[in-house]
Amino acid sequence: MAKVALLIGVGEYLEGSGFKSLPAPPKDVAAMKRVLEHPEMGGFDEVAILVNPTQSEMAIKIETWLMERKSDDLAVLFYSGHGAKNEQRELYFSAKDTRKLKEKLIQATAVSAESLNKWIQYSYVTRFVLFLDCCFSGAFGNLLLRDDSSVGTELENQLGAEGRVVLASSSSLQYSFEEQGIDLSIYTRYIVEGIETGAADSDNDGKISIKELHEYASERVYAANKNMTPRIITLKDQGFDIVLAKSPKNDPKLQYRKEVEDWAKQEAERWIEQRNIKFSVPTRRLLNLRQLQLKISAPEAEKVEAEVLQPFQDYERQLQEYEDTLVETLSAEGYPFNRTIEEALKAYQASLALKPENVEAIKRRLLPVDKIEPEMKLMESQKLHQNQTNAAAESSTVLWVDDRPKNNIHERLALEALGINFVLAVSTEEALEKLNKHKFDAIISDMGRPFDAQAGYTLLGKLRSSGNQTPFVIYASSKTPEHVAESQRRGAIGCTNNPHELFEMLLSAVGRPKHSAADG
Repeated sequence: MAKVALLIGVGEYLEGSGFKSLPAPPKDVAAMKRVLEHPEMGGFDEVAILVNPTQSEMAIKIETWLMERKSDDLAVLFYSGHGAKNEQRELYFSAKDTRKLKEKLIQATAVSAESLNKWIQYSYVTRFVLFLDCCFSGAFGNLLLRDDSSVGTELENQLGAEGRVVLASSSSLQYSFEEQGIDLSIYTRYIVEGIETGAADSDNDGKISIKELHEYASERVYAANKNMTPRIITLKDQGFDIVLAKSPKNDPKLQYRKEVEDWAKQEAERWIEQRNIKFSVPTRRLLNLRQLQLKISAPEAEKVEAEVLQPFQDYERQLQEYEDTLVETLSAEGYPFNRTIEEALKAYQASLALKPENVEAIKRRLLPVDKIEPEMKLMESQKLHQNQTNAAAESSTVLWVDDRPKNNIHERLALEALGINFVLAVSTEEALEKLNKHKFDAIISDMGRPFDAQAGYTLLGKLRSSGNQTPFVIYASSKTPEHVAESQRRGAIGCTNNPHELFEMLLSAVGRPKHSAADG
């Protein structure tokens, strides 16, 4: 049995190709090679690298490498670069000579996910791990899961109990990001960190399984960037327990790191609210005591804490960038903003991957409260029609699920003026409990909540799988066509970040007359 890896990084692209150069992929490859080859970490027997290959070089190398694998090998294939989709929304992996013509991917210049999936299927390896650090990488799961439904007996026997698993940096609809000033891409950075520090070994058994590594990297990625949702995809639910690396058992620094991480998770929400990434006084005293008990030097403790706090500081820095931009815009343009500026600010918020509630907190602090929400004007106009609207229908009750309910107070006030009552829930679990006890006319849910970046979809999936068909609206930070289509595919009316559209969807769902354009 051998442990082998093929690491591919594509950061250089031809001039005029339609793809921008990426500094991170070659460095991602070097970092992965370092931890996989290290005898006290990955302990791999062979690690091959391929940096900036052409399409033909990349395709031939992957196919022949997979053909050479033996059935008892542990094989790891890693790719970092641009992911792209064709007009049929099929996933492709870019090479150095991949290019576009009139914004359309020239498919022959890239390696298709379909081809890669076939090469994996035709190989004999029973333990296979695929890392994809690229945009839309979660789309590979559509191929894997599709094949899962029709897999033959021969392939089932071939897979055995170990299985094949894909770790993707983002969902099928999301971009993957690089951070300015950081050598590695966000996802690879935390994959490497989980192995190199041993922090991904959540059960402290000295082994880092694929599931443990995914969970560690996902939590760290989400803390730094709310627009990335790493995915783990398996065939026949096999592959979670593949052991990728070792971790030091009973290591004082690792024990200290995990305690720092636990306290950071507990204090993270307060940090973001107060915009101050700093442990509370009792936590600081406790950590100082643990440092002494574990006999860790001050420089070592500072290094551990700096690494643990980095993703939270990254997110706080993005909030500060947005706040600085808002202040500068106010100074240059005055308030209220015109539609173009509002749309630009929303796009900037999305590019920084900021949660809506965090942005609203900044806006409420910097802008006149009575002018922040354009929908307040809508609320006043709706009140004028309150009597006739209330007479047209009985009162409706809606469940609103959001871990920050105070951020939607204006929307609720406007809708309550129309006779709609709200019951609030701050978590998926609380929402399900209330749904078991009461019947609601509709449900509004945010998308991301602590430790679940797709909590809206999680709740929706549980309801639809149980037969509950209550009208469901996702009120989150994005209303791109891809996200609208995905929410509808999963059974929601739709998704939006616009209060006016929210009102339209909800009033339609509960059978109320919609407001007209003249209403606001």
